[in-house]
Amino acid sequence: VPLCVEVPADLRAADEQLLDVDTAVVTVPANSAGAARFRTRAAAREGGIRVDSLINEPTSAALYYKYQLGDSGLENVLTFDWGGGTIDVTVLEAEDGLFEERAARGVARLGGLEIDTELRKLVLSKGGQKPEGRAEAVVLARAIELAKIRLSTEEAVLVSVPGGRSNVEVTRAEFEHVIRPIVERAIVPLEQCLVDLGLKPKDIDSVLMIGGSCQIPLVRRVVGEVMGDRLVSSDLCDPMTSVAQGAAVAAAVNNGDIDIDLAVGTTHALGTVSTRKLGPGNEVRSFSQIIPRNATLPRSQEKNYRPN
Repeated sequence: VPLCVEVPADLRAADEQLLDVDTAVVTVPANSAGAARFRTRAAAREGGIRVDSLINEPTSAALYYKYQLGDSGLENVLTFDWGGGTIDVTVLEAEDGLFEERAARGVARLGGLEIDTELRKLVLSKGGQKPEGRAEAVVLARAIELAKIRLSTEEAVLVSVPGGRSNVEVTRAEFEHVIRPIVERAIVPLEQCLVDLGLKPKDIDSVLMIGGSCQIPLVRRVVGEVMGDRLVSSDLCDPMTSVAQGAAVAAAVNNGDIDIDLAVGTTHALGTVSTRKLGPGNEVRSFSQIIPRNATLPRSQEKNYRPN
């Protein structure tokens, strides 16, 4: 039974009572380096799970969106993936089961945790009581996170200050004021992707908002100010589940349960290191490309080498 997960290996123990898990489609951030992808596969292997394929999270969300739409036509899809730790923006060209990642930009260490920090400062500035000890700090951190979530649907919330001696009221307007600089920083990689490709917002057909931070109304408004009315509804592309649902579609394709062609392109050239002799004692090490960037995967190519 294929298992579609965003975090490999360590979920096996929790799921093995329900499923006989042996194969997984695993999603990873678009900007994950080769070493991180290798470690992800290794972690799954240690857990006894064979990784059927690694799919970038934006590609996975776009796959689910296009599958829901049932449209095989050419479409430029921009995914704005903002979770707890990083922001990743990717522009994909999707047509007839082929998903080509044309540009990807991101910012490390910018996400929900930074938003929590600003909300914490606001609460403490109004409450005037800092946490005493680790226990109170943990309780406050949880209260801050829950307040952030509630402010996406409520105009004001009460947050318990450390020690439980009083509550602090925070309005959505106050919350949006303190986090606006963070949201504006998150827009930078979006604008960079458009510049990289020489595109204007009108050239993008759909904008997918995925990740927990994209549920904040201010985030959707600011992205909408840049991209216009191209934001896809949360009903069609749920910020919290679309990546996993896309992995489920990919697993069904791999398993032959869905009759569509699925192909993705590699965002980096693949190859090995080679050494050229320019003369006695003069050698130059360089990267030797075997599979070019943007090649459709899976792909098999050969290149011959000989030892020096």
